[in-house]
Amino acid sequence: MRFGIENANESHREILEKRVAETENDFAEAIEPVDLNCLVQWKKVGAFLKKSRRTISCEGSLLAAQCLSNGHIMATENLKDFEVLKPMGLTAENPLA
Repeated sequence: MRFGIENANESHREILEKRVAETENDFAEAIEPVDLNCLVQWKKVGAFLKKSRRTISCEGSLLAAQCLSNGHIMATENLKDFEVLKPMGLTAENPLA
């Protein structure tokens, strides 16, 4: 979200900064830092994808790594892209299905 603010039209930045601050405050307990374990897992995900000759967006692979390193279930509407990581132990579910 912060990256989006940097790229937003100058006239929108003030309200966006306020909304991001409110969101970060409201969801503070659910926000996890990207730590060393996650980064190591991200490299493993990248290597696995390369070996499998598959790709996932940079953001998607980082989210998958965060889920793998913390034992979380990946919530996504895009189950197809993440099926490839099932052998690594990733569980993905569509919360809207």
